[in-house]
Amino acid sequence: MATRWDDTQRRWFVDGEPVHAGAGLEMQGVVLEYDDDDGEETGRPGEWFAVSIESRDEGRVLDAYATIHGVTFRAESVAGIDDTGEPFNVFQLRWPKGTDDG
Repeated sequence: MATRWDDTQRRWFVDGEPVHAGAGLEMQGVVLEYDDDDGEETGRPGEWFAVSIESRDEGRVLDAYATIHGVTFRAESVAGIDDTGEPFNVFQLRWPKGTDDG
């Protein structure tokens, strides 16, 4: 899985396919765990869930929206361009795979 910014096309791509506002993708959650001894917070990859992608800042930043039990949540800046002009992605994105691969 690859989420990348193409500066020539000024667009985000996921697995080689262009991402448009309103696209239905999947985002990998993160399971937070705490060490009882030192209170250190760590994360490990969680489940994939459906999100709708919206863009802002002329398409340079992607936000993900998920509706769970009728409540809509937004993850801001799941991918974007930082202050130095470097692209980043915080969460893994993929095109929907269906339910058979978990």
